[in-house]
Amino acid sequence: MINKDFEMRKILLLLVFMMCGMMAMADNDQLAKYVPAGTNVIFYVNVDRLMGTQLLAEMRQDNSNLDYVIDGLQYKAEELKLGGNAVKNVLLCRDTGKAASSFYIMETIVPQDKFQDVFVADYAFFNSSIASNAVVDRKEVSFFEVTRKRSPGQKYGAYYITPSIVTIFPMDYLDQTIKAVRSNMPIRGEIANALESMNGNAVAGLLASLKKRDGISTWGPEFDGLIFVEITFDLTGANEEDIYLMARFYCEGTPMASGGVTAGSVSPSATFGKALREKRDMWLNATFGEGDSELKSEVASCINIRLGERRVDMEVKMPAAVYAKLRDLHPDIATECLSVMFDQFQLSEHMSSGSAPAGAAVEAPAEAANLFGN
Repeated sequence: MINKDFEMRKILLLLVFMMCGMMAMADNDQLAKYVPAGTNVIFYVNVDRLMGTQLLAEMRQDNSNLDYVIDGLQYKAEELKLGGNAVKNVLLCRDTGKAASSFYIMETIVPQDKFQDVFVADYAFFNSSIASNAVVDRKEVSFFEVTRKRSPGQKYGAYYITPSIVTIFPMDYLDQTIKAVRSNMPIRGEIANALESMNGNAVAGLLASLKKRDGISTWGPEFDGLIFVEITFDLTGANEEDIYLMARFYCEGTPMASGGVTAGSVSPSATFGKALREKRDMWLNATFGEGDSELKSEVASCINIRLGERRVDMEVKMPAAVYAKLRDLHPDIATECLSVMFDQFQLSEHMSSGSAPAGAAVEAPAEAANLFGN
C-alpha cells in the first residue's frame, strides 16, 4: 500500500508539473497570437517569474530608477487591490526593416478602466494619456493615445485586445495594428516556428531572424551565413539563482533557409562557430586580462560552444557563486551584456547612450526598464 501511495503521489506531482508548463505556454501563446506581421525580433520576458529573483533584486539595488518603477507599480496594484504583479508577461516586437519603434504586447491584471491610474504616473510607462476613438473598417475603436517619457515626440497607442492583454504601438501603425488584431492571423516564418517551442517558464527569451533583408546590419562579414537565432535566459538550481543561457544560431542550409552549402566550401556554421569562439576569448581577455586567473578559468569553463552541421549552440551554465564573483569584479556586467544584446538586435531606439560617471548607478537599458513601466 505504501508503495502504491508513493507511486500515486509521483503521478500527481508529474501531472501538476505538466499543467504548470502547459499554463505557462498557454500564456505565451496567447500573446504570440498578436505579434505584428513583419516582426523579425521578439524579446519575451516572464515578469511574474523574474519579480521574485535575486537577479532582479540586484538590478533594483544598482538602478534607483528601476527600483522606483517597480515600487510604484506594486504600490498601485496593492492600492487598487488588484492582487498580483501589474504586468505578468511582455513581448517586445520589432520590424527592424520598417518600423521606427517597437511594439509591446503585455499580459496585465490592470483592467482598462484602471489603465491611466496605474500606467500613467510619475514613475510609470507614460507621462500623458488621452482617451481617444477611431474608425477602422467602419467600426469604432476605443484606445489611449499616450506619450512616453523618453520620447515625448513619439506618440503611441494603447489598445486592450482582451480584458487582460494590451498592445502598445506607434500611432503611425494604428490602422494596421487593429486590423491585424481583428484578423488574428499568426505570423509566418522562422519567428513563428520558434514561438511554438518557446519555453514560457523561462525568465526571458529572444528570437530573431538575421537575414540581411531584415535590416540587422551590425554583424560582421563572418556572420553572413547566419539566418536565425534563439536565445533563452533562465535562472536554475535549488534557489533559482544559477545563470543558464542557451543560444542557438541557425546557419544557411537548415530547413529554415532555402538553398544549401556548396560542396567543398567552408560551411557557414564552421565560419560562425570559429568567430563565436574568438569573440568569447576576446571577451574573457578584456574582462580578466591576458593572465590565466582562477576566476577567468572558472567563467571560461561555464561557456560551452558546440558546432553542428548547420547550427552553433552556445550554452552558459554559471553557478550563482561564480556569477557573484564576476559581479564583484564587474558590478555592471548584466547591464552591459543586456545593452550589447539590445544594440545588436536594434531594440534600443530609446536607450540612453554613453557610460555612467564613476560612482554613479548605471542606467539600465530603457527598453528593459520599460518592461516594468518607465
